[in-house]
Amino acid sequence: APQAYRTLAAVGGVALLAGDASVRSVRVFNSLLRREAGDVRWVQWIPAGAMALLLLWGANLNYRLYFDVQAKDGRVWQAFSPIETTVASEVAARMDDHSLYLSPRLYHFSPLKFLTYRSPAEGGGGLDHPAYQLADPVSDLPISDPFAQDALFLLDTYYQDVPELFTNYYPGAAFELVEGPGGNPLYLSVTVPGEEIAALQGLLGVYTQQTGAQGVVETYAGGSRFVWPTSLAAADAGGDATAQWVGSLLIPASGLYDFAVDGPGELTLDGQPWSGQQFLGKGLHAFEVQQTEP
Repeated sequence: APQAYRTLAAVGGVALLAGDASVRSVRVFNSLLRREAGDVRWVQWIPAGAMALLLLWGANLNYRLYFDVQAKDGRVWQAFSPIETTVASEVAARMDDHSLYLSPRLYHFSPLKFLTYRSPAEGGGGLDHPAYQLADPVSDLPISDPFAQDALFLLDTYYQDVPELFTNYYPGAAFELVEGPGGNPLYLSVTVPGEEIAALQGLLGVYTQQTGAQGVVETYAGGSRFVWPTSLAAADAGGDATAQWVGSLLIPASGLYDFAVDGPGELTLDGQPWSGQQFLGKGLHAFEVQQTEP
């Protein structure tokens, strides 16, 4: 089990004690045989041979017990923390090319911290900043990832009954129920394509240069200010030109929030003009900014 590293310090002492007892036993037997057998030197090897046979018998017994009997026993397999070690193995294998999210119970496994630890000197985050994040799909979807790489969710098995939590945002999400020997379910693995994560980020800009003209629609990745794209000449726009940025605002935690528009324009949240500090619940909110003087 992963917890076995706690006993490693005692292994050396056990080996030394066993070896010392064996050597002393052989010396005692040899001294007795020398006194009784006189010059028959080969008799002195009998204790050593007996000890070797005893060790071989013990090794064979332990080998069969450990690698045959116990290896096939489900009770022994369960004692080796199968969920913790399997989750840790998958995290260690995917931590370099996936954004990793774990449900609360899996996130706090101690074997996971031990087996996936990477020190800051090796480019990791140590214990304070592991390569995986805590996530609850009920309240944390959709995710915000500036890198938009493939995401891997490792979840408790009870999440297998609510796949719509993912498919509502990510239709291409792939689900796998990871099982142990005998079909025993361990955890649910959900892979979300990076392109679908990227598709939900940013805003949609609608730019109208003249009243009655067809608006130009372009994606807007964001910036320090809402500005017209370089592909459109804002200076050539008429006095009635408008620009709209439409999308969703992800509120990370419920609480009081306030927003201000710096310049001519209006902010609308959840279909209502923003009028000062308000309480917003965690999650997505419909967001729109309209600029009247580009």
